[in-house]
Amino acid sequence: MKYDAAVETVFAMYTDEEFIDRRLRGTGGTDVEATVTWYDDDSVEIESTRSLPAQVPSFAKSFFGDTITVSERQEWEGVDAAGARTGQFTGTFAGAPVSLEGELRLMPHEGGTAFVMATTVKASVPLVGGKIEDLVREQVQRAARKEERLGNEWLAERG
Repeated sequence: MKYDAAVETVFAMYTDEEFIDRRLRGTGGTDVEATVTWYDDDSVEIESTRSLPAQVPSFAKSFFGDTITVSERQEWEGVDAAGARTGQFTGTFAGAPVSLEGELRLMPHEGGTAFVMATTVKASVPLVGGKIEDLVREQVQRAARKEERLGNEWLAERG
């Protein structure tokens, strides 16, 4: 994802509870809850949950049902000497044998900021696990595109 703002401005957006709510609702979430916890070393922990409609093919419906409750945890480190922020995240889907984990990086890029997510999806389901992992990866990519649009709108609104 790319933003036309400095890393610290983008990071401030991503740790703003109002933006988190907008991001989670804007990517289809309902029943949104989020907390942001700052620590003395400038690290931040963000925990959120939301319900999403299960827009999945029939082979995956039995694993997800009609709605999916997604819990996400992000742990961000303080800014480094290059002006970047790195973090880790985990995501779980209540009642479904699927999880996400990965690394996050906000870094200066072409006069703005690049937000890079390296994600591993794991589905512990015999026979169709690979298909479910592909489905979740596709959903994460679609959500990232929406999130980028929402973030750029947010930044434009605030000048």
